[in-house]
Amino acid sequence: MKAYSKFKSILFFIMMVPLAVGCSNKRNTSATRAYHELTTRYNIYHNAHKTYNQLLEDQLTTSSVNWFEPLSVHPNKLSANTSTPPGLFDGVIERTTKAIIEHSITSKPQRDPSKAHSQEYRQWLRQEEFNPFIKNTWLLLGKAYVENGDYNEALSVFAEIQRIYPHDIILISATQLYMLRSYVALNKMYDAKNMVYILQLRNLPPTLTHLYNQEYANYLLQNNELEEAIPYLLKTINKEKIYLQKKRLQFLLGQIYLLLGDNQNANNSFRKIKSLRTPPLLNDYASIYLANSDSMTQVISLGIELANNNNITEHSNSTNIHTVPSIVRVRTYEPQDKPGTNKSETSILLEMLMDRLKEENLETDISKKIVPLSTEVTRSVSVEREPIDTRTGPDELRERLEHNAAEALKRSNASSNIKNRQQLLKDREKLREARLKERDKELKERQRKREDQLKQREKERQNRIRKQK
Repeated sequence: MKAYSKFKSILFFIMMVPLAVGCSNKRNTSATRAYHELTTRYNIYHNAHKTYNQLLEDQLTTSSVNWFEPLSVHPNKLSANTSTPPGLFDGVIERTTKAIIEHSITSKPQRDPSKAHSQEYRQWLRQEEFNPFIKNTWLLLGKAYVENGDYNEALSVFAEIQRIYPHDIILISATQLYMLRSYVALNKMYDAKNMVYILQLRNLPPTLTHLYNQEYANYLLQNNELEEAIPYLLKTINKEKIYLQKKRLQFLLGQIYLLLGDNQNANNSFRKIKSLRTPPLLNDYASIYLANSDSMTQVISLGIELANNNNITEHSNSTNIHTVPSIVRVRTYEPQDKPGTNKSETSILLEMLMDRLKEENLETDISKKIVPLSTEVTRSVSVEREPIDTRTGPDELRERLEHNAAEALKRSNASSNIKNRQQLLKDREKLREARLKERDKELKERQRKREDQLKQREKERQNRIRKQK
């Protein structure tokens, strides 16, 4: 019995070796396409996608949050200069890259003469990728780069997807939605606006409606269009499947209502957060906002200014960590305390924040720590800001912030965006050169095969002539 089992194992191994050798991605037959599609789908993509989703949920519990700033739409608060801890999404990137290298089929198949007049068949022959499932791996690779904070690399991947699959409208739409997120994270608001315009001209499929609402709300918030963002944020909350992310967005909605002065809707939003399933910390902060809704806007605004001026990056929820989030515009508020009355807890917190600001040596040049809000703002020399309520702090704070912001705009106008664009152009040039080399190699190989065929035909003709003689 043991000998029979051993014989079966050896026989199975002998049968599988030719199959594996014959299914090289250099060959393009129906068998190789089926083999590489099956391997990509179940052996690599399934595990990588499962890991990706698990890491997304882990971000909600491991990322640090400053609850006195407006939360970010996405749990990762990365800018172009930072990335997640090493190894977080690197495993997903490694697996998807391996799948593309080992299972991508780019060689052309042998033509079927019976289908030569079929327009659909000729269109199929023109495509550059013949593994029908590898496009999902490409998209997952770009999404992993986005979550890792490597937005320029993600944009390069998305550009390659659009080049390989120009006729796949659903894939192109999903790619452009993640490009919109990358542009917003890089503060390239002009490019983000163009991408929004492209997406709005297209009828998106229902499977991408939730992603569109989420990314468009993120764009509007970063562009300081608070009221316009609320309907899309509400749609995102209603369709969100991850419970903790749904509560985070509900908390953000309450903060936006506070900034707009709509305390009633803000309180309703914070009440919806409180439940037995909600984490205790989130419940506690929702209770704090409910108890002090009349004056929490001042705490939010002043907390952002304090984090920005002292370069406290670990407590910032903004996409660009060194920037005051553009969804907040500091306004003038009436003092909450009348002379002769006891100070509230919020007023005490405001005084503590201002004392902290003075202790951090305001006399130093803090202009180096301020970065412009977006590429649209960098076109102007000065920044128009509304006055800050400094009833417990120095009167010079407003002038100093305006002056330093204007100086920072001058320095960054010719640096950040130019560097990012130059790097993107270099990446595209490298990809183009690699494609040209590959095409030249294919042309040489075809020419060699053609010459061999001609030589073989000439030999056969000579042999036939000799036989006839």
